Amino acid sequence: MCRIVRRDNIDTKSIEFIAGLPEPPTLLSVIVGDCLYNLRSSLDHLIWHLADSNPLNPGGGTDDNQFPICRQENDFRSQVGRNRLAGIPTDAIEHVKRLQPYLYGDSYKFHPLWRLNTLVNIDKHRTLMLTSAVLRNWEMYLSNPGSIMPSFADVSSEVSHHGAVITSVPFDAFINPDEVEMHFINQGYLITFKDALPADRSIDETLDGFIDFIKADVIPRFVSFF
Repeated sequence: MCRIVRRDNIDTKSIEFIAGLPEPPTLLSVIVGDCLYNLRSSLDHLIWHLADSNPLNPGGGTDDNQFPICRQENDFRSQVGRNRLAGIPTDAIEHVKRLQPYLYGDSYKFHPLWRLNTLVNIDKHRTLMLTSAVLRNWEMYLSNPGSIMPSFADVSSEVSHHGAVITSVPFDAFINPDEVEMHFINQGYLITFKDALPADRSIDETLDGFIDFIKADVIPRFVSFF
């Protein structure tokens, strides 16, 4: 459950209500991290098998083989220069190139493969805590016991993370500001990724999106090479 903390902000002369959200269990992040790693590995496995099954590449797959995921064209060229795609058919290289996030320009960060790669790197190099609880689609009202002033209601579809100010009202909006209380009518919760876009999608929605993209947009491009 969300724990609401009231804070009187003297500088802005307003009452702020801060979201206090529980941290998801570490085990959840460990399981989710394993799912992400397996999805990312499936792409590297694809490149290795493309090289290993290529009749024009008698040497087979190598330790350098990897599915590059790049936000700039120069990065892609650099990965090719490091033999990431060595031994795979020329037509297959073109398919890998067409899947690159850099083709989306400044929107590369929304590309499913870029988001997947980013989360895997965070899990490997930064922190195990990939998950976060957020409020979404919540409804609340403020009351002022003993006051003749009407209650203030608020509804929001915006995402609010732990520590976010979910609503604020000026001191002079109520006759008795010290007695103002906040009440939830509805609390909509999500467990989402801390560092993935968009932030208003649950973990299962995000993982399903990665799986669907790989199954529908990646794998079919390469079936004919096997």
